[in-house]
Amino acid sequence: MQKLFSLFTQTYSMIKNKYFVKNLSILIGIILLFFLISVYYTNNNSRKILENELLSSDKNYIEIINNSMNSVLKDIRFIIATLDIDHISQTFFYSKEPEKVIPDIYVRLQEKLIGYVNGYSCIHSIYLYSGHNDTVITSLGKYTTSNFSIKCPKSGSCIQANPTKNKPKSP
Repeated sequence: MQKLFSLFTQTYSMIKNKYFVKNLSILIGIILLFFLISVYYTNNNSRKILENELLSSDKNYIEIINNSMNSVLKDIRFIIATLDIDHISQTFFYSKEPEKVIPDIYVRLQEKLIGYVNGYSCIHSIYLYSGHNDTVITSLGKYTTSNFSIKCPKSGSCIQANPTKNKPKSP
């Protein structure tokens, strides 16, 4: 017990010594300075790593979207090229009375458009317009330009309005 008391008194006398307190304060200050420098460096390094990860993630996401859009545009170009070289479409586009050349032209075109719309999930609708006979063909039917319009509500789904009464009949 006496050893413990003597240790306590020696420690107390060292603490009362102003050189000890001064040196201890300097030592604690240096340790605290190193600690703060390491915290700052670690925080700065972690922030840079997180920024790089986020930018890398955003870049990958943009590349995925770009590839998807390029694929969609490629599919749309394919459909346009197919419709452009198709003899039924050419008859519809360039004839004043296409039903006299091909009797069931509107039904056949509508079936083609239904196939394209159903075959490609990214395509909502396709409209073919003939300036020679002022007719619009969609996957939903045949319309004249005088009573054809599209209404798109905020939900994004478009609704055909004012269809003509002479829609082609399905076979």
